[in-house]
Amino acid sequence: MSLDNLPETWLSTKLVDVCEIILGQSPEGTSVNQDKQGIVFYQGKTEFGKLHPTPRNYCTAPKKIAEKNDILLSVRAPVGPTNVANETTAIGRGLAAIRSPLNISFSYVLYYFKYLEPWLSQQGTGTTFKAISGEFIRNLDFIVPTEVEQQEIVRQLDVMLAQVEQIKARLDAIPAILKKFRQSVLADAVSGKLTEEWRKSNPHTISIETIESCRLNKWWLEKQKDLLSKGKKVTEKDKAKYKPAYLPESNFYGAIPPEWSLCTIDHLFDVTKLAGFEFTKFVKYHDDYDIPVIKAENVGKNGFKETQFSKVEKTVVDALPRSSIFGNELLIVFVGAGTGQVGRVPNNRRYFLGPNVALVKPNLCDLINSEFFEYLLRSLSGQDSLLSFAKGAAQPSLSMDQIRHATIVVPPIEEQEVILASIKILFNKASQIESLVNIAQKRVNLLTQSILAKAFSGELTAEWREQHQELITGINSAESLLAKIQKEREASKPVKKTRVKKAK
Repeated sequence: MSLDNLPETWLSTKLVDVCEIILGQSPEGTSVNQDKQGIVFYQGKTEFGKLHPTPRNYCTAPKKIAEKNDILLSVRAPVGPTNVANETTAIGRGLAAIRSPLNISFSYVLYYFKYLEPWLSQQGTGTTFKAISGEFIRNLDFIVPTEVEQQEIVRQLDVMLAQVEQIKARLDAIPAILKKFRQSVLADAVSGKLTEEWRKSNPHTISIETIESCRLNKWWLEKQKDLLSKGKKVTEKDKAKYKPAYLPESNFYGAIPPEWSLCTIDHLFDVTKLAGFEFTKFVKYHDDYDIPVIKAENVGKNGFKETQFSKVEKTVVDALPRSSIFGNELLIVFVGAGTGQVGRVPNNRRYFLGPNVALVKPNLCDLINSEFFEYLLRSLSGQDSLLSFAKGAAQPSLSMDQIRHATIVVPPIEEQEVILASIKILFNKASQIESLVNIAQKRVNLLTQSILAKAFSGELTAEWREQHQELITGINSAESLLAKIQKEREASKPVKKTRVKKAK
């Protein structure tokens, strides 16, 4: 930290020469409670708020105390953050209290430590927890302008940093707005509003009867192929073994276009999972194996997520074809906190299905675009449909049959493509805004430190000093202020009692 080129009317001294420094100390554990017995007890940064800390613990036998308006400095990982005590409090060893004299504004001291924070964060030492010592704090350089200029610095910083905070708040609100925007896009997509005009000149339609007929035909072709491969005769009795898809029990999508169909996942997809005995008997992970394993962690709120994959041998994957993944399948988390989260497998790689994730394979590929159905199931209506079957509050779960029962809407394939293209255009615009917001947030975060740097280099109040020379010289100078502080500190020291020798 450089203090070169300070204004001539400013002084640089050590913090200990101006402020009192109280190092925190842990009280006896038996005196700490959450029953509001004693005074508030703060231990470190975890209790800090925007300006004042939030009480959690209390102490009946404090060892070190901070007073109202003392600056609370975090001295153990993380080093540097600050808050202001708003009442008398006990402080633990994760904190130090910086107490300014009456003629040094505590707000000025707070801003000064905000200015130092990035530098302080790099000064901690220690292998387990980075920390700064009391000696280090006492020997920190401290800038002393005149008393009136301190007040002017605080006034200008209050105004400017409040404006910065307003900008931050507006920027911070945008991600939530964009999240709502994306959900409104999906709501319009799955209700038909997004393609309302398109349908007027594109008279495509699909019915549940058509879907069921296609499903039966595909099943029957595969059944005949299977029977013939085993050398068996094909009879009408075999065809009678067909099990129709589950019919929808509820409509979570409201009124849908008459050209669309309301059906279930079972109509269009095959749903499966890795059986427990398969995992126990066959699956072994090793970094040197071939095929990455998809687990629940790979399916987030926004779809598929790349992670550091566990891997299994190709021979295992070949032996368990039901759990082989080739791309474009849907994944649904069926147990735990992420239950109901949906993702689509990318096309560029082969995977193996791991635990806690259902594999939802497109069955009637001519009728569906799986990417459209990923968005559909991620919509609020799609999530309501899936989670309506979920059981258990602490550990929610879905069975494969419950996933098959989930209601979906099916537009004609031509309309699915148009909807998907519209979603991507609108989502891309939202992502572009998000990128601009991220850039703006980084710049605003730098702006705070830039303003503080100008304040403590003298640049912020340079014009003010030119106009108020009488307030920063002579008896109003920084030298006079520092001398006054030293005099008051000497006067406040307790008088040592002189021991009187008894006459012999």
